[in-house]
Amino acid sequence: MAQSIDDKNGLASSYYLQNSNASDRGFYAKSKDLLLKSIALRKEIKDELGLAASYSFLGLTNAHLGDYSSS
Repeated sequence: MAQSIDDKNGLASSYYLQNSNASDRGFYAKSKDLLLKSIALRKEIKDELGLAASYSFLGLTNAHLGDYSSS
């Protein structure tokens, strides 16, 4: 729905929530992909609070993936 009406904030939030679900299930690569999509949109709309949350979760996700230098 958010995609069809070009709701970038809604879409960024949706990606963030989907990331959480993927991470909880152990799908860390999918989680990272969703977070990067959320981050790109949040940068575009200048959502600093959303960016902080997404980057925080990205650090945890990178740690789960064993990519400690990116964490």
